[in-house]
Amino acid sequence: TLEEPPEYAIFILATTEKQKIIPTILSRCQIYDFARITVPCIVEQLQMICQKEGIEAEPAALNVIAQKADGAMRDALSIFDQVTASTEGHITYQSAIENLNVLDYDYYFRLDAAFLKSDVPQALLIYKEVRDHGFDSLFFINGLAQHLRDLMMASSPQTAPLLEMNQEIAQRYVLAAQRFAPTWYYAAMDLCNQCDLNYRTASNKMFLVELTLIKICQLLSPTPSPNAGGDKPLKSVTPAQQQPPARPQAPQAAATPVSAHQATANTQEAKSAPQGRPVASTPAVAHQASAKPATTFTASPPVHYGARPVGASPIGRQRVYINNEEAARAQAAQQAGHQRPTTTRNEAFTHQQLLAAWDDYMVRHPNEKVIINTMRNSKPQPVSAEQYLIEVDNEGQVEFMKDNMHKLVTFLRDAVKNDMLTIEVKEREGGPSRRVMTDRELVENLRKTNPDFNKFISDFGLSMA
Repeated sequence: TLEEPPEYAIFILATTEKQKIIPTILSRCQIYDFARITVPCIVEQLQMICQKEGIEAEPAALNVIAQKADGAMRDALSIFDQVTASTEGHITYQSAIENLNVLDYDYYFRLDAAFLKSDVPQALLIYKEVRDHGFDSLFFINGLAQHLRDLMMASSPQTAPLLEMNQEIAQRYVLAAQRFAPTWYYAAMDLCNQCDLNYRTASNKMFLVELTLIKICQLLSPTPSPNAGGDKPLKSVTPAQQQPPARPQAPQAAATPVSAHQATANTQEAKSAPQGRPVASTPAVAHQASAKPATTFTASPPVHYGARPVGASPIGRQRVYINNEEAARAQAAQQAGHQRPTTTRNEAFTHQQLLAAWDDYMVRHPNEKVIINTMRNSKPQPVSAEQYLIEVDNEGQVEFMKDNMHKLVTFLRDAVKNDMLTIEVKEREGGPSRRVMTDRELVENLRKTNPDFNKFISDFGLSMA
């Protein structure tokens, strides 16, 4: 029908995922791409409706409705009708955020003040207020991330037009954005993003959000110090087990005069020596024959292996060894830690054990979305006892899986204890397989087909994490 339609027929195809339409259909269509309606345009349309219907509405309230609609005018009208019915024709900003379960801007602007002062207690108290009002912690952290993004956009005249809000609120963001440096925005948004990624797997979600707020507060805080004044830097402390054992001291020789030249040399050597490293002093010449000579120890220089000295910590602090024997022991221990077993594991395993390890990888790596979606749709099939094959839908997936196969195969080999396991990837013959729904699509499908499921979500105020 599409190849040879009758003259009187016109087909109108609408989709939000044009990339999924096969080329044979796209080649027979005139394509019109529609963009989302902007927030100012939706607000303008709602204001026109208010004038015609005699409804009083604050611009800030209409801005909240437009943002909630996310570019869809149909959704904006539905939300507008809902708020209008509950407010009896007088829509205020406060009534809009209460009806739509939206966090007030003031919470986030108060958090800005706490971040600016590095006031951790105040930030945590604001978070408690948000929870006391019934808002989900993930909803709060995502709202904070959006707030930080808007602040960053408002900090530059070039990006200020990207703010989708009315002029009054946009001006408030522009004024607030001048108090922070651009690097602060990048670090704070990264912390919110990490919190969002770790939220699902966190056993104590409230603690995760509180820790994120503490870290953001510390971004503008100076490095803490143990002294009362707070103006002296922290000193590096060598762990007790790394210090050399105490050596017995010989009886001290009688004090002897030291020449001025020797004293000057000793002073200069002491000043030039690195902190925490012993310096050998020039032994004085004994004038009394009866006195036993004093024993002196000269510190060996740090032993270097490769790019950095043995024992250097990840932050670059150097560990100094008293003698080469201790450094050699440290080198041997370090090499032993990096050596992998040379024996080849070759334990027998079943297809079910491999599939169990395959599913375990998807559970342990929830953030690798592309790999997980491919793995869900392509299970390994045995070719021989230790050789398996997976078939994917297209050539792009073949290349992607080959690029990321090393990590997956290493995990599977460790799971089945067999280093001979290999997995090959090829494109599936006969076209793509049946599409596997994601978790979110599965929930949406249940909501469409099961009214009781919708009621369950509504009664308990649930949301998709």
